[in-house]
Amino acid sequence: MPSIGFILLTHRDESQILRLVDRLNALFGYPPIVCHHDFSQSSLLGSRFTSNVRFVQPHVQTRWGTISLVTAMLRALRLLYETSDPGWFYLLSGADYPIRDRDTILRELAASPFDAYIQLKRVDHTRVPERVGDDAGGLESASYSRLAYLRYIARSIPIPSWRHPHRGPAAMHLHLTNPALLKPFHLFSDTFHCYAGGQWFAANSRAAAALLAPENERLIKYFKGRFPPDEVVCPTILGNASNLNICAESKHYIRWEKGHHPRFLDRHDLPAVLASRAHFARKFAHGSPALDVLDTHLGLASHHVRAYAG
Repeated sequence: MPSIGFILLTHRDESQILRLVDRLNALFGYPPIVCHHDFSQSSLLGSRFTSNVRFVQPHVQTRWGTISLVTAMLRALRLLYETSDPGWFYLLSGADYPIRDRDTILRELAASPFDAYIQLKRVDHTRVPERVGDDAGGLESASYSRLAYLRYIARSIPIPSWRHPHRGPAAMHLHLTNPALLKPFHLFSDTFHCYAGGQWFAANSRAAAALLAPENERLIKYFKGRFPPDEVVCPTILGNASNLNICAESKHYIRWEKGHHPRFLDRHDLPAVLASRAHFARKFAHGSPALDVLDTHLGLASHHVRAYAG
């Protein structure tokens, strides 16, 4: 059976992170876990965690929708593979929770023909997608193709236009969406495509090597000023890796709201959560009663969260 490691990207709610780590330890027998915690946003006492949990030091000050999240994730991934060599890894947030037992997950990964499970969709850089009406959010939304094109291919160029007597020069913006005009400004071609998709995914060691390759720096630099880069960097790297077999089905169960934001799951969502083919679900509010139901489902109802002294 393959070995599994975990990367956690966290920034608050120490008790919720402890509970997630406790469940991962109980289910997977104290697997290698690397946590990138943004200590600038909240404190966290590392001594409360078991010795299989390592923390990225120094941490990155992270901010939603910026390249800092990609930097934090890649530092955590590098530390995971420098200190362990898991066959597979899962990228989780502190608001995620397991919904499948260990044996089910290991059997599926052992038989898997894929190198990564990540939601992704090719963003066609050769045409502007048509505008559609509002609908449910998420990658499968009818409006997502245009949204992704505007985020990652189109370009906004500031043009100084007039000077305010007290505030100095103001700027207008030229919004370029024409594919022909944009060609000199992006990296994409007939053989290298842009892929947008999910931030949270599962992948094996071959995919990890692709994500950590030095040649990705140019791509990361291109997406640095785009919003949000954490939903495009890893999908684009993995989507273009010709030696990898990618499944565009995420192993995270997520419910999307309008506006392309995931909503908090509650007990009413659990039948759909457990009927899915996902391994983890996100996201749950701190102290959600749904977590107790999932503990019962996983046989962890009597397993209490503990504070560790070392």
